[in-house]
Amino acid sequence: MQDIRCGHCQRKLAEGRYIEITIKCPRCRAYNTLKAAEPPTANAASVKQGKQHATAVQRRLPQTPADSRA
Repeated sequence: MQDIRCGHCQRKLAEGRYIEITIKCPRCRAYNTLKAAEPPTANAASVKQGKQHATAVQRRLPQTPADSRA
């Protein structure tokens, strides 16, 4: 499993595998969008051996004024 951390404050948000995910950090309220660099492989043998080669692309999305409410 892979740790999914906030790109702004490094708080651990989740653990697992993903293709595409958007998650809001409860600490700093930054939106984190992560996408796998390549689609999951159909080769079951490489997945069983833990050789999945997807890498994360993180970017911080700008907050909207509605998110700044307390």
